[in-house]
Amino acid sequence: DVYCLPSEDQQVLEAIGYKKTLDQVDDAIQANAEFLALIVANPDIFGHEVEADVQGTDKGVTQGGNEGEAECKPGKTQSICRKCFPVSRIK
Repeated sequence: DVYCLPSEDQQVLEAIGYKKTLDQVDDAIQANAEFLALIVANPDIFGHEVEADVQGTDKGVTQGGNEGEAECKPGKTQSICRKCFPVSRIK
């Protein structure tokens, strides 16, 4: 952890832009976590029937009804993902 380093070392890392890079990496990790949470919450976007989830609920998710579903197939571009998952932090 960079914040465990002596303050002089932290200042050097800040001067060369390393702390800014770490902040950007942290933001990207958070954005990925939010994106994956949306995928888990909406598995029907992939256009196939999903059986009961891993946690053992009896509710299955069936195909159909999701706006934009036909465009949200695996392999589509990030712009399609942005349409299906309007998360402002997805880059």
